[in-house]
Amino acid sequence: MSTLVTVAFAVNVIGNAIPPFFFFPRVRYQDHFIRGGPIGSAGSANPSDWMQDETFIHFLEHFKKHTNSSPSHKVLLVLNNHFKYSH
Repeated sequence: MSTLVTVAFAVNVIGNAIPPFFFFPRVRYQDHFIRGGPIGSAGSANPSDWMQDETFIHFLEHFKKHTNSSPSHKVLLVLNNHFKYSH
């Protein structure tokens, strides 16, 4: 049996990328989940297989850390396949 793990990453137009951010279908995240992953990788857990509100905030914090974005150094983030889902 396999487990779906969602990965978010960001790449700019010249090919620079930030380390990947993994979303694990678990209730609690453990640091060992990303052991052996690319340097700088981070992760979060969510009972669903998808990135949701709180886990998206974790990704944005990861993005900000690796892009050094700030009010004086603005960065445009364009999302693909990201939408608000409601029941």
